Amino acid sequence: MTLKMDVVGVLGAGQMGRGIAISCLLAGYKTFLYDTQSEVLKSSLQKIEISLNRLCEKNLISKEQITEVLVHLVLCSDLPPLKEANILIEAVPEDYAIKERLFKELSDLLTPSVILASNTSSLSITQLAKFTPYPEKFIGLHFMNPAEIMPLVEIIPGGQTHQSTLETTKLFSESLGKTAVISKDTPGFIVNRLLIPMINEAIDALHLGIATAVDIDKAMKLGANFPQGPLALADMIGLDTCLAILKIMEKECGDPKYTPSPLLAQYVNEGKLGRKTTEGFYKYSLKP
Repeated sequence: MTLKMDVVGVLGAGQMGRGIAISCLLAGYKTFLYDTQSEVLKSSLQKIEISLNRLCEKNLISKEQITEVLVHLVLCSDLPPLKEANILIEAVPEDYAIKERLFKELSDLLTPSVILASNTSSLSITQLAKFTPYPEKFIGLHFMNPAEIMPLVEIIPGGQTHQSTLETTKLFSESLGKTAVISKDTPGFIVNRLLIPMINEAIDALHLGIATAVDIDKAMKLGANFPQGPLALADMIGLDTCLAILKIMEKECGDPKYTPSPLLAQYVNEGKLGRKTTEGFYKYSLKP
């Protein structure tokens, strides 16, 4: 099977949308980055440039590449330009209602030849597909954070996803330099099904006074050979995202083991969401 696509549309210019857009740009795709708010798009362009410069500092790309890839980035606050895309990747907040509204707005733009993929980290692909006109062309494509660095993507077929959609999505993922794993459409898929409960346990350990945040993270780094402690990782993911995933898993699995730690809910209510707000379990000097 040959991959026939050269234009990608990314819906949502937040942290994940930016990372996905960078991955597509570096792979040579013309990339549309859509968001309803022009100020968010303006800020996203600045952050994309910062991320590309960081990759350059690490000798992962050259200065020339930065200039080359930015030529292929198109920012848009209207949907019609996305008609040009061969694949659309949705990266808006983890909320059925928000995604349903977006997919219905997209309905007139979609055709049977366009793949619509969701970067959801926990919501049902089969359920989301009900909001689209072509469920056979809908699929889950979950990038890890930061998307431009992490080599893994999870691909999740829904109940009506065609085999050709799965195969094309896998080829597309590989064209980005990613390794794909296939998951059943189940809450949390593979990575978050294992990772988020572990992070929740670490938060509960802090809540119960078992150890400090520093010592919890140090214990897992030196005792389990983790590259990063679970609390620092939670800050990077976003504590609001961790909380949302746990709530979805608790509801859809009906298992109290996924009940969020009270401390996690407290931090989110206080606006301490991790790196993106400069404070979570640790304090950060600058917003990423």
